[in-house]
Amino acid sequence: METLNLKEHVYKEMDIFFVALNAPVRSNSNGHWFSGSLSFWNLLFRSGLIKEQILNPLIGDVKVFKEHSINYNNWIYGITDLNREIVETYSSNVKTDKAQVDRIVFILEKYKVKKLCLVHSKVAEEFEAQGYISRNYKAGKNAYGKVGDYKGTEIYEVPFHNASIRNKELFYNQLIDTPLEQVVFTAKEKLKTGLAKTARNTPKPISGISVILPSLGNSITEVDIRKGTLRITVDFKSFFRPNSGHIKVQVNNQTLSASYTIREGRSDLLRIGRACMSELNIEEGDSVRITRLNNGLFVMQKL
Repeated sequence: METLNLKEHVYKEMDIFFVALNAPVRSNSNGHWFSGSLSFWNLLFRSGLIKEQILNPLIGDVKVFKEHSINYNNWIYGITDLNREIVETYSSNVKTDKAQVDRIVFILEKYKVKKLCLVHSKVAEEFEAQGYISRNYKAGKNAYGKVGDYKGTEIYEVPFHNASIRNKELFYNQLIDTPLEQVVFTAKEKLKTGLAKTARNTPKPISGISVILPSLGNSITEVDIRKGTLRITVDFKSFFRPNSGHIKVQVNNQTLSASYTIREGRSDLLRIGRACMSELNIEEGDSVRITRLNNGLFVMQKL
């Protein structure tokens, strides 16, 4: 059996205590939580749970679960897995039981935990089986959000970060005191300093929430440039719009119309056109910062 390398982060006082299912192979090999991709860290950023975008998945857990300095209001976030005995990438192969839930409940009783966040459906299912939460179902789908209380701790269920569910950040946002519609506004000054540190000799960030394309493991190709299209992976799908249509983009102070196409089970497509690609001077392998402003305008800058 593979040795468990993911060290849990448990503190005497925690504003949010995340409970995932188990250690997957890649993160366990790296020795860093959620280091298989940027999807979890992007989700925390879009929801307002962290104030800076994580660009390297190997340092996300250090900044969020050890240092806490980029967390919302400098809150203390803890992390553990329900099953701490198995290293397995496929959740269908992971078993849960009462003893595992009892261990988490013991932590709640021993320490001061304001909010317990159940990050995987199998985790929530076991908590429900043991009578600690009641999951509300509507039209056959789980209604995420607050699902129970245990003494002084509120319990929430959120969708797994890789789940094919749109607008997942809405559910994560319920864990903090700032509504999602206010996150863009309150993050403006923070992003000027936070994102400015992520890359040297890059254009000055525009105020607003930003993402950097492409996501880890993807690249802008020669074909993308020729077609004038950016592929939007699952990490950033909910950043643009909930359905297909047009958005306004600004490149070098020129405002243009771009087409956004939703594709279920595949990357969405943002068609900015060859002229826009040329204006940005995009080449194969480049990265682009896209900043969403309050007025719905998306500002694009080559990094």
